[in-house]
Amino acid sequence: MNNFGEKVSFIWSVADLIRGPYRPNQYKDVMLPMTVLRRLDCVLEPTKDKILEQQKKLSGGKVKNVDPILCRVTGVPFYNTSRYTFDKLKGDPNNIAANLTNYIKGFSSRAREIIEHFGFEEHIAKLDKADRLYLVVSKFCDIDLHPHAVSNIEMGYVFEELIRRFNEASNEEAGDHFTPREVIRLMVNLLFLPDGDILTTKGIVKTLYDPACGTGGMLSVAEDYVRELNPDARLEVFGQDYNAQAYAICGSDMMIKGQDIEHIAFGDSFTDDRFPRHKFDYMLANPPFGVEWKPEADFITREHEEQGFGGRFGAGLPRINDGSLLFIMHMISKMKDPKEGGTRLGIVFNGSPLFTGAAGSGESEIRRWIIENDWLESIVALPDQLFYNTGIYTYLWIVTNRKKPGRRGKIQLVDGTIFFKKMRKSLGNKRNEVCDDQRDEITRLYGNLRDADHVRIFDNEDFGYRRITVERPLRLNFSVEEVRIANIKETTAFANLASSKKRKDTKAAQAEIEEGHKIQEAILSALRTLVEKGIFKNRARFSEIVQTSLKKAGIKIPAALFKAILMALAERDETADVCTDAKGNPEPDPELRDYENVPLKEDVDEYMKREVLPHIPDAWVDESKTKVGYEVNFNRYFYIYQPPRDLVHIEADVAKLERDIISSIQSVLMSKHSQPIPPTLGLLEDSSPRAPMRYSEYRPSGFEWIGDIPSHWGMRRLKFIAGIRNSNVDKKSEDNEHPVRLCNYVDVYYNEYITGDIDFMAATASGDEIRRFSLRHEDVLITKDSEMWNDIAVPAFVDEQIEGVLCGYHLALVRSDIKVLYGEYLFRAFASHAIRDQFRVRANGITRFGLSIDAITSALFPLPPLEEQRIIADFLRRETTKINALISGIREDVNGPGLFARLIKLLVEYRTALVSAAVLGRIDVRKEVS
Repeated sequence: MNNFGEKVSFIWSVADLIRGPYRPNQYKDVMLPMTVLRRLDCVLEPTKDKILEQQKKLSGGKVKNVDPILCRVTGVPFYNTSRYTFDKLKGDPNNIAANLTNYIKGFSSRAREIIEHFGFEEHIAKLDKADRLYLVVSKFCDIDLHPHAVSNIEMGYVFEELIRRFNEASNEEAGDHFTPREVIRLMVNLLFLPDGDILTTKGIVKTLYDPACGTGGMLSVAEDYVRELNPDARLEVFGQDYNAQAYAICGSDMMIKGQDIEHIAFGDSFTDDRFPRHKFDYMLANPPFGVEWKPEADFITREHEEQGFGGRFGAGLPRINDGSLLFIMHMISKMKDPKEGGTRLGIVFNGSPLFTGAAGSGESEIRRWIIENDWLESIVALPDQLFYNTGIYTYLWIVTNRKKPGRRGKIQLVDGTIFFKKMRKSLGNKRNEVCDDQRDEITRLYGNLRDADHVRIFDNEDFGYRRITVERPLRLNFSVEEVRIANIKETTAFANLASSKKRKDTKAAQAEIEEGHKIQEAILSALRTLVEKGIFKNRARFSEIVQTSLKKAGIKIPAALFKAILMALAERDETADVCTDAKGNPEPDPELRDYENVPLKEDVDEYMKREVLPHIPDAWVDESKTKVGYEVNFNRYFYIYQPPRDLVHIEADVAKLERDIISSIQSVLMSKHSQPIPPTLGLLEDSSPRAPMRYSEYRPSGFEWIGDIPSHWGMRRLKFIAGIRNSNVDKKSEDNEHPVRLCNYVDVYYNEYITGDIDFMAATASGDEIRRFSLRHEDVLITKDSEMWNDIAVPAFVDEQIEGVLCGYHLALVRSDIKVLYGEYLFRAFASHAIRDQFRVRANGITRFGLSIDAITSALFPLPPLEEQRIIADFLRRETTKINALISGIREDVNGPGLFARLIKLLVEYRTALVSAAVLGRIDVRKEVS
């Protein structure tokens, strides 16, 4: 690697010669092909005279295919029969353009085809006209790019760094074309690790394929690995890419290394698979992240529908905006049969393929197909900021149809996110790198196959679940009153009575419409005779009465209209009789329909008895709607809960720090400020920590992070104590000029100690939207994702009635309608460590973490009696208000770091611990409030 930086700097300096005729975003169109041509020229230079001599002998002879003969002379699978070299081109400045064109045409046909993908010949005339061509060629004569001077791996780095710089200058994505070499080396390590005995066999020949090969980095590193392991082994590499320049670089590189250049193909791997009948021993890929496959959609969808599992995409199709999983299906289709040795493949993904898509979706079905076939061996989470064009976390999947016996039926997760070193200088978004020792450690963890701090071993079924549909019975009351009669008029079936399929301006149409109006009036008149009957709580009984009334009026209506009339006259009523179908089975209420994800290893009936029926005993499962899904939530398996410190210890630290401040900084503060020192917390009356009151009896909560709770408290999932509404709002409709103050005393940036009021932006709405999303006193708002405050589930409490607004698109709306829950207690509980971390561990995301509605509603909350909730909320409001005021006073009166900054940090820690202690039952605040 000694020459890497030197060569890049030299070539980069040559690019300055074309400044003017070319803009920075066009430099690569000249410099990349010139670098390749000079590399090829250096490779061929020692045998140039022999080639010209041999060509002369063969000219006009009987041998038609001279390629094998001439390639034996060069020792590589290409040659050049032009009499020119770069040095000779420099010797004829007046004819540089024609001679350079002649030189390019002198390459063997396959080499010339690869070079032509640069599209360089069209730039020769432009450079010559601008008097730059000779200068560029002359400068390249000064750099030696022969493999003896610049090794293959160094040359790969030269190409990649040039691409990165050129694309960075033109604001394009360099990372689309190559992967950092240390990432490739890790992939290669994991791919080949179990096959050391195979690859060290004398004369062994294996194949490797990359369907998104870019500049060929993965092919090169894999080849080098095998050569170092066994000089007598041969790895034949295959690659395909649809980027012309990347393909040309890869093809040129493979030519120089002596690989069969027919194995490097140009084109889209999905729509123009150049290796349709090939099966490979190994495969590697780093496909583009989050790139839509709309251009290929017709071709891929047709193959999916027509060929099914006989084609490549039978398992399912991912959403159109991310085609990552298409690559793994394409690669799996090229795995060898296990009887023929099978295949191992490694592929880099972002987080999306792990969890995107609910049960039954294309993504979930693809994961299901891979896991149920026992092909997924391991997933390794890589550090963030590792790639040039993105800072997100990435994941390396190892997939194989020939698992070792100890791995069968198992999936290994390796958390490699901490194994990196900060780079001294960033390269685009790449700020971290995986060094040799760290790569070796990840490889060791992978190879050991046992649970450890950064390794988890699971059964395949552990990632599967049943998505069950939980129904509850429909209960309706019925009455005939003017408000409900108005509902009838709005139904489509009723309105269609007074419509016509004929032209509106014809007499027949008018007559039909008039007749429809008469029928409408007759129906309404018949119904109005039932106004005095009052409210019915049995649908069958009410249906009989309505039918009788219509029959007396001589009106006969279709079943669909009759059903619409009944629903228009109905209101939901928990005290009403259950509505049943013709067989006497209860009908489900669509508005009460819910969903549960039941792990595959759990019995659905047992799950319902434990998790659902205690809260909604009339619920049942509609088994016809059950779907099986698979997902992998890395965050959940490696998240470590850190409970807050005990209040007594924090109080002791606060008291000591207060004494230090008073004794060591008082004179300095008084000299700078006329105001006295900010007041102390006042927790300690006798200079010793107080022991908080505790409840007399506790019982297990059933959740390890919450631990024991007071014996008279309950534990509930959020869905059973609050109604959840997703308040997504079109950003375009937000009224950013009129903030609405919704809440107080919420800490937004927990690590920055910022406190105080928050102004939530609200959007005005109209009609049903206003009624649906009006915010009421004691409603609680929580953020769904980390976009706004770098954290999820940040709570806000509505402390005044707010009508006619919609909360922002980033919030989930928690309606505290159920009588067992006090809104402000829920708000306070959201700030507890154990509850907040439930959301963090359930979070998924790619560019940022976010929560699904399922993740929000499944969180467990301790539930004291309602009056005790009020006491806890009052206590925390009083105490946190005092702490917040103290923090604010210190921030205003004291500037700069030091003891006061430490005090603020301690106060914030104390406030967080106090909230947790109160809402988790660690302290009994009832006497404090009284």
